[in-house]
Formats: sequence, C-alpha cells, structure tokens
Amino acid sequence: MSITAQSIIDGVKRRVTFPSSQVLLNDTDILAFANEIIQSEMIPILESLNQDYFVTTTETPIIPNINEYSIPYRAIGRSLREIKIRNGNNFYRNLALISIENAYLYQNYVQNVGFHFKGDKIRMVPDVPSSLPIDQFLVIWYRMPPSKLVPDYLVSQIISITYPSTHGILYTDIQVTNPSVLTDYLYIDFVQAVSGSSIYEIDVPIAFKLDNVVTIALEYIPLDLVAGDYICPPQTSTVVNFLPNETYPLIVSLTAKRCLKSIGDFEGTKELEDDIQEEKKNIKMILQPRIEGEPTIIINPNSISRMGKQSQRSWLYGQ
Repeated sequence: MSITAQSIIDGVKRRVTFPSSQVLLNDTDILAFANEIIQSEMIPILESLNQDYFVTTTETPIIPNINEYSIPYRAIGRSLREIKIRNGNNFYRNLALISIENAYLYQNYVQNVGFHFKGDKIRMVPDVPSSLPIDQFLVIWYRMPPSKLVPDYLVSQIISITYPSTHGILYTDIQVTNPSVLTDYLYIDFVQAVSGSSIYEIDVPIAFKLDNVVTIALEYIPLDLVAGDYICPPQTSTVVNFLPNETYPLIVSLTAKRCLKSIGDFEGTKELEDDIQEEKKNIKMILQPRIEGEPTIIINPNSISRMGKQSQRSWLYGQ
C-alpha cells in the first residue's frame, strides 16, 4: 500500500464535516492544501529527524576547462547533502568547501581541490585543467522533495514491460494506462507504486510513443521497475513520494486543519490541534532511528590511516 492522492482526499472528508452551504472547496482544493502541507510541514518534520528520507544522488561529468556546475534543480533549499569526485576506477575523493574570499589562494596550489557556491552553481577550485581525463565525475548527494500530488487520471500506470522493444535491443516497450496524459511530454518520471513510493528516475526521455505503448531507452529503465508502477509527467505523482505510510494520519489532520481554516471554521481548527500534536509526537517516535541495531560509525578523515588518501587531492591524482 501507499499514500495516494485519493486516499488523502477521502481521509480529509472522513476527518471533518464541511457545512452543506460550503461550496468553495472541492477535491482539487483539498489536494492543493495537501501539497502545501507536505512542503511546509512534513518535509521539515522528517528532515529534523536526520534520517535522510529524501536523499538521492546524481553524477555529472567534469569537463576540461569548465569550472561551474549546476546544483540539481529539484534539490530542497538549493542545498547539497554531500559532494565528491569519482574517477573511472571508482576512487572517490573528498572536496573541501572553500570560502569565496580564499578561493584565489588555491588557483596555483593544485594539491587541494575544492569548491564554493556561486549563486546556484558549484564553482570548482582551482580551475579544472585542460589536461583532465574524461573519466572524472562530480557525484552529488542532495535531498529531493516529493513530487506534486495529482489525481490518478493525470498519470499513467504500467501494465506490462517488454524487452527487447520492437525498436531493437537497446529499447524497452512499456504498455500503460491513460496514455493521453503523456502526449505533451518529452520526459517522464518513474515512480514506485508501493509503500515509500520512491522516484526511481527523473526526466527520462521518451524515445517513441504509439497508442498505449511508451518506448524508453534500456539504459534508463530502473532495475526495480515492475508492472503497477507509475509513469508520471515530470515533478508529479499520484502517490506521496518518500514518506512512510505512518505519516498518513498526520498529513490528513494537517490538511483538514488547513481546509477548515480556509472556510473560517476556527473552532474546528482548534479541535484538531491536540490530535495533531499527538500525531507529531508519535511520528517522531516511530521514525527515529531508522535502524536500531547499528550505531553510526564516526571516521576521522585526518587520521594517520587515511592521511595518504586525504593528502592526494590534486586534479590528476590516480590517473
């Protein structure tokens, strides 16, 4: 099971009784309030637990003579969880965060590679050399928010996955419901249907579309993708991404409170407050920690055993 847009709408309607004379709120409004609650309330609550519910990763090739790289556009708060360099041998190097004031000091000191933020860009320091091998990648961990909740008729659900495609062994044919919702899109997101509802892949290019069959290049097909999962227009989903099912009562209560407040039912809003505080307490108790039997291991990056790797930070190290 997963938390769906419709289950939230139904839950709110069970939670509160709207006056019969109230004609301002409909299902679209309830869903809009739910999206606001997820962004303004649920994300901060789960982030406060420091359990990395929203963390995902992406890789960007480092190009010779190119010094600036974009922060992933879906990153919460335009911030990063971690950033490293990986080479073709899967050796990872840490990057030091260097203040803008001191960046110039590193231009002629290539033993230390780092970065600083420049607006919405990651600025590499020192400059990326023209001699850099092509197998260097910027690995970025960042927190991606849940996609905007939409009704199920605005997404497609996977009926079957066929490989190889009629277009060849490099493609996969996916039979879907509601193919018309994808008509105007060149890119899609793959979304898990079951609890957790992860976003498997984002901004996947559609190679071909014919009737109710969508053809995707094999390299973009997630290993875990199965019939029943969703193909959604970018940044949309009919299931709540990343949030555990245990958060459902709190989402419903907070959305109901927002609905009641919008129609001026302040007495009803106040009556929900005690339940909301109890549900917040229960959520934090259930979700933290995510694992009980394993303590977090703290590694000193400057220890004697790691000094060899830590001191080798030049652009061309390991090549």
